[in-house]
Amino acid sequence: MARRARCTVHDRWCGDRETFALVEHPIEPRVLAAPMHTHQHEDEYTYVLEGEVGVQVGDEVRVAQPGDLVFKPRHVPHAFWNAGNAPARALEITSPAGFERYFAEIASLLPTAHGAPPDEQASAPSWPSTGSRWT
Repeated sequence: MARRARCTVHDRWCGDRETFALVEHPIEPRVLAAPMHTHQHEDEYTYVLEGEVGVQVGDEVRVAQPGDLVFKPRHVPHAFWNAGNAPARALEITSPAGFERYFAEIASLLPTAHGAPPDEQASAPSWPSTGSRWT
C-alpha cells in the first residue's frame, strides 16, 4: 500500500458560498489513498462508487461497499484505502469547501506517468494551509 492514488477535483458546489467540494478518487487494489490524518475545518464523507474501500475513523475500521456513505467528522483521525483486489472508486465530499485546494498544491509532487517518485518532504508544507495534519 505504498503507492499514491490520484484524484479528480470536481467543481466546488457553491450557491452563494463554497459549501462543499467533491473529489473523485480512483484507487488501485491494496493502495493506501490517505494515511491517518485529521481536518481542523472540514467534515468529510466517503461515498463508494465501486470496489471495496477500507476506512478507519477513530478506532473504528470497516470495509465500505458500493452505495455506502461513511462520515468522517473534523478533529477525528481517519484514513482510507482500497481493501480489495480490484480497482475501487470513491467520492470524497468535504464541507465546507477549501480542502480540495490541497490536491492542486501537491499535483506537481505526485509521480509522473514515467514513474518518477514524489517528493515526500515537499508535500509537508501544504498541510498547514489546509488546517489538517498527519497523525
